[in-house]
Amino acid sequence: MAAAVHVTVHQLPLLMGISIVRHRGVFAVFWMFSNIVTGISRVLLATLVVSLVSLVILVGGKMVNSRWSSRFPIPWELVLIIFATVSSVQFDLSGQYGIQIVGPIPTGLSPPSLPSFSVSQELLLTALALAVVGYGFQASLGMMFAHKHGYPFHSNQELLAMGLCNSIGGMFQCFPVSGSMSRSAVQESTGGQTQVSSLVSALIILLILLKFGPLFQQLPKTVLAVIILVNLQGVFAQVKNVPKLWNTDRLDLVVWVVTLFSALVFNLDLGLCIAIVFSLFTIVFRTQQPRSAVLGHIAGTDCYRDLEKYSKAHHIPGVTVFSCCNPLYYANAVQTFTSLKQTVSNDINENPEVRPPDQQGAQCAQHCVILELSGVTFMDSVAIGSFKSVLQDFENTQTLFFCASCPDGLLSQMKNHGFVPDFLSLSSFFPSVHHAILHYQGLQNTGIDVTEL
Repeated sequence: MAAAVHVTVHQLPLLMGISIVRHRGVFAVFWMFSNIVTGISRVLLATLVVSLVSLVILVGGKMVNSRWSSRFPIPWELVLIIFATVSSVQFDLSGQYGIQIVGPIPTGLSPPSLPSFSVSQELLLTALALAVVGYGFQASLGMMFAHKHGYPFHSNQELLAMGLCNSIGGMFQCFPVSGSMSRSAVQESTGGQTQVSSLVSALIILLILLKFGPLFQQLPKTVLAVIILVNLQGVFAQVKNVPKLWNTDRLDLVVWVVTLFSALVFNLDLGLCIAIVFSLFTIVFRTQQPRSAVLGHIAGTDCYRDLEKYSKAHHIPGVTVFSCCNPLYYANAVQTFTSLKQTVSNDINENPEVRPPDQQGAQCAQHCVILELSGVTFMDSVAIGSFKSVLQDFENTQTLFFCASCPDGLLSQMKNHGFVPDFLSLSSFFPSVHHAILHYQGLQNTGIDVTEL
């Protein structure tokens, strides 16, 4: 959205035929817009007329395509470029009316050569910043169009393609390349969906560079600006998602607003960095407030659901099933395990399950705790340390402890920390909550002293 605003502000002077001072840095887009407003009195009427005519042709053509030519759309952008170029030559729009034209287009390609490594030390930090910002911008564009058209997005493929293009382009003194909001919007709106469209575009550009460049010298710049702005309408349509974000996830809306204003105030590169950092802070904010639930059994099934949300779920006497719904790390580990101990303490007080000693005098376990870990993707060292402390507390109260639905990666992490099997044996891990409860009930029914297991 912010990129579309930047592109729009940069195209407005071409639409009106005025020259303004371009700004960089903080508030650059606002200063440029202010200069445009103050320069309205210098608007070139001929340029404005060409802009309006081009706008009517392009918007009208797209309406025709959407209504009658959806299967075989007419390439109105190409039609407009040819019509504008021919009209510019016939009526001498540049000489007679002062309309800005594309001008001389150099032909040919620079001979390939290795980049100069003598300035690599001075350019290292700048190049790194460009790479990060460029990749972030390209990835965001790719995800936006992937979501719109329903195809998968592979970030690694984007990174590989970007690196390959810049590596080859660097041999021909090309500018660094990344995703382009305006060009991508134009290609998407004209029906381009695969790499074939990009290949055709590249071949046409190659032909223009080698042979046909002079044919487009008389093309008015305002026509190109109109094509870009008309095809940005889909990007501006993202504003419609604001009410939906307000109703569904206001924190996502805050991220969207911060990203928009940071990119507008601090320019795209710095604004994108600020947005990434802020987004990371929102992740920390979400995960530092641990989400957990006490699960109950739904009769006649092997399903266990939140007791507070499912009326058909009922508590199993003598068993506490505690589900963690987020990663455990230093920001939320203590709070999570404190909640676990408090829940177990309440269950023991409210639902005591004490069995008398068997014939050999063995005392069966008073309570069983099952920690459901399907939502825990990782634990850091602080969380594992808190886990050890909880287990020691449970051992003192003769409470049996099981883990259920533990992801393989998390189990490997516990092994690497020595938590398994030093503090909790592998026999205490079960593929599901139901398996753990059946195992515990079997131990209870056989009268085995489970506190020694």
